[in-house]
Amino acid sequence: MNRTTAQFTRLAILLLATAVACKSADKTSNASTDQARADSAHKAAGVTTGSAQPQPELSAEAKVALDSGNVLYRSGSDLDRKKASADAKRAYAAALTQYRLAAERSPKHAAPFFGIYMTARALGNIVLADSALAGIRERGGELPPGAMHSGEPAPAPAAANAPAKAPSKGL
Repeated sequence: MNRTTAQFTRLAILLLATAVACKSADKTSNASTDQARADSAHKAAGVTTGSAQPQPELSAEAKVALDSGNVLYRSGSDLDRKKASADAKRAYAAALTQYRLAAERSPKHAAPFFGIYMTARALGNIVLADSALAGIRERGGELPPGAMHSGEPAPAPAAANAPAKAPSKGL
């Protein structure tokens, strides 16, 4: 091994040792810094954190009803995509029944109200959707982005591979 190769080898080992030391120093950083990084990453992704109240436990009966409602909702959504609207409405109505049962079994939890909200939107029932949003707010749940009448703008659909528009001149 010549002298230049030995110097590059030492330099590589020094850089590797420095990288390992920095990585282990990051692991031992305090929890508040890690939490701040996670919060900023969540904000960048559009997820809100920290402001919601902790949710009480769902009862076993409420979990079963909520799971059943979710299965029925997905079934209705699949039927909607297949243009079977009458069958989709029946699936959504059954899902709504399950979500309401879950809300009765765990009245202080926001999760069943999210199901009611989604189903009401799928059925086009704005009054019920607004009522469900009020239930979510009362229970300290985070509002869905672009929620109807929540004051938030609806998320803009992302057009894949869409050409950028040239800025217009004037107003």
